[in-house]
Amino acid sequence: MKFLILILGLQAASLTMAQDLVIGIINEMSGEVSVKHVDGTDVGARVGMKLSIGESVVTAAGASAKVLMKDRNVFFVGESSTLNLQEYSSDESKSGATTIRLEGSAAVKIMRKYDDQESTFRLLTETAVAGVRGTEFSVEQEGAGATKFTTYEGVVEVGEKLNGRKIESPMRVEKGFQVATRNGHLDRSGMKHLSSTELKGARESALRPHAKPAARVEKKTEKHLEKKPEKKSERKPRR
Repeated sequence: MKFLILILGLQAASLTMAQDLVIGIINEMSGEVSVKHVDGTDVGARVGMKLSIGESVVTAAGASAKVLMKDRNVFFVGESSTLNLQEYSSDESKSGATTIRLEGSAAVKIMRKYDDQESTFRLLTETAVAGVRGTEFSVEQEGAGATKFTTYEGVVEVGEKLNGRKIESPMRVEKGFQVATRNGHLDRSGMKHLSSTELKGARESALRPHAKPAARVEKKTEKHLEKKPEKKSERKPRR
């Protein structure tokens, strides 16, 4: 009996751990999108697919995906891109680090607040790193050694590399401004201020929906993660 209770306890613990690893879902997608698991295997993505720490969302040419995280953060992954969820702290009541690696382009909508001390958010590209506390911005890689950052709301800190969890010599990119890396180095003298029309156009281009909205239950991550019992249809007897 004790052995059976131990087995059931281990199964329950494993199930709880598996649920805790789920940090988001694919909320919308268009074109050829796949998910790369931690073990290196690739599977075709579908709307409502759950995502765990360490997995990557990969889009082909002409494809895109919207990823909704458990803490309400949103990633709009552009075509020919890879978004890797390297580490993710989705519990807003606890301290922790979130690190995202990006190859290609993506727009990011940060809904939760980070104090940049106990809780941090870092987005890494091949040539730069961005840190935020709560904002909306986009990242676009324009070839080898070139990455463009545009801020739509709040402030983004952009630097060339991390020293521990700190960004070395960061530049503050405020709302309406854009900065880029050239040949692998941050162009500190080339920060550009966008007009309201340019900013609106850039934001709409980065955040525009490429696919039909997912079902409502798939837009609510927490609800989607809960399995509901299937309702059996009851047939009324014929009179």
